[in-house]
Amino acid sequence: MFYMTKFFLLILLFTQTKSPTKAAWMSAFVPGLGQIYTGNYLKGIIFFLGEIYFISELIKTYPKIDKDKNSLYKFSFNFIISISLWSYNIADAYVSAHLHNFESDTSLAK
Repeated sequence: MFYMTKFFLLILLFTQTKSPTKAAWMSAFVPGLGQIYTGNYLKGIIFFLGEIYFISELIKTYPKIDKDKNSLYKFSFNFIISISLWSYNIADAYVSAHLHNFESDTSLAK
C-alpha cells in the first residue's frame, strides 16, 4: 500500500501540466505544498517554515494573553502575519501553476 501511495504521489508531482486549482488547494491544506507541486522547492520550504514559525509563536504567546497586555499585541500581530502568509501562499501557488503551464507551452501554432 505504501508503494502505491508513493507511486501516485510521484506521478502527481512530476506531471507536465500543473493544475492551478490543485496547487491552490494543496497550499491551502499544507503551506508550501503547492509550490513544491509546481517545482518551486525552495519557495515551498520557505512558506512551510514561515508558517511553522508563526504558528509556534501563536502557541507560545496564547497562555500569556490574560497576564500581559504586550502579549495580546504580540499574539494579534503573529495571527495577522500568519493569516496573511497563508493567503499569499495560496495565491502564489495558483499563479506559479499558471506560469509553469505558460513556460512549458512553446508551440506557436494554435
